[in-house]
Amino acid sequence: MKYKDVMKCFSFLTILFAVFFLLIACDGSTELGNQSNVLFVVAFQDKIGLVDGETLFDESDASAQEGSLFTSKPLVEGTKGVAFDFSDRNQSSLREELFLLSRDANNQAYVSVFDMTEAKRANGDAAIVAKRDVIKVDVDLARAENVPAPSSFCVTDIQVSKSGRYIALVSNQRLCSSSSQESNAIDIIDIGSDLKAEPELVYHKDLIMNINESSQIFSYQDDTAERLFFLEGSGEQGTLRKLSIPEFEEETVLRNLDITNVIDMQAFGRPNDGEEELIIARAENYAIVTNYLSTATLESAVSYGETVQRIFPNPSNGRFLALTDDEFVVYETPALANKTSRFINAKDAFYVPVPQNDFVYVLSDRTISRYDPVKAFSDLPPTLDSFNVSGLEDVQLFSWLIREATVVTTP
Repeated sequence: MKYKDVMKCFSFLTILFAVFFLLIACDGSTELGNQSNVLFVVAFQDKIGLVDGETLFDESDASAQEGSLFTSKPLVEGTKGVAFDFSDRNQSSLREELFLLSRDANNQAYVSVFDMTEAKRANGDAAIVAKRDVIKVDVDLARAENVPAPSSFCVTDIQVSKSGRYIALVSNQRLCSSSSQESNAIDIIDIGSDLKAEPELVYHKDLIMNINESSQIFSYQDDTAERLFFLEGSGEQGTLRKLSIPEFEEETVLRNLDITNVIDMQAFGRPNDGEEELIIARAENYAIVTNYLSTATLESAVSYGETVQRIFPNPSNGRFLALTDDEFVVYETPALANKTSRFINAKDAFYVPVPQNDFVYVLSDRTISRYDPVKAFSDLPPTLDSFNVSGLEDVQLFSWLIREATVVTTP
């Protein structure tokens, strides 16, 4: 190509890019997700509601000192939220279906399914829409052929498949009745792809474990191979097992696990782009299972140095936090658990890790606080800002959504 032809092409491309950026400026653009686009999901007092983080943490409005619950949806009367999960939970841009487990004073459990699409829409009315009739979890549920009838339910946790079709429930009978001698159990309900389909119990398993232990379940959401991981056994003879869905075929992953005082089991993702990891957390320590999807290996347990009630891993940075009796502790990396920093006195608070911004959000006494855990390892105070939220009382559950960014048009 001759020099003048090259210059013509260069000039043309320059003009083309200039027009492209001019069109962007004139036609408006969408802000990328940041800490202000968080919607806080709360369950309390027979209802589920939303608090708008964009308004709450509007850095351009220094006068904003109080937020409010701007939309809510009633739950079954007399129930309180126990646990919830999202279909497509790992895709923060999605999270469009919320499955909420609630239970009344008689331990009757219900599952409510909400469509959060409108709630996430930019400039919308943030409506929470019930996607289907509430599912009553009891012995009268329709059952697939050869599935045994459960004698009772004391549902304490919920996990769902990526599509939202399968709902896995774990029952820890002693949490409902201290005198119960019934085994813990796992039940899976198929709600079908038709919103009007009758829910059907397609799997039931009585777990072999000490009656005083509480089992944990974790649903690995995947397009091609959905699996449910669960613990059973007793003391130091625990077993990690996985169940394929919808084939419902079991396989042992690891044996000889110490499942005494297990408080949680969560995926830790792929820290540093390594192998998939799973955290099994006990009150005194935690252990990481590497490559748990295939040839699993159990790493040595790491002690917290204190008793922990809950853990909150953040796969995006390899860091995780733990809630003790009265404060949060930051663990910079799982391998360096001794590098900790207490950064908040927050008894009975709720924590929300938002991967897009690495902030920590805590709800306590009707106050939502935002913290930067990175500052917990520096001389800077980690507290950024806190705001009262009117209308919140006795909150049982606290989670998050990412709302579509507001489209800003520049004339």
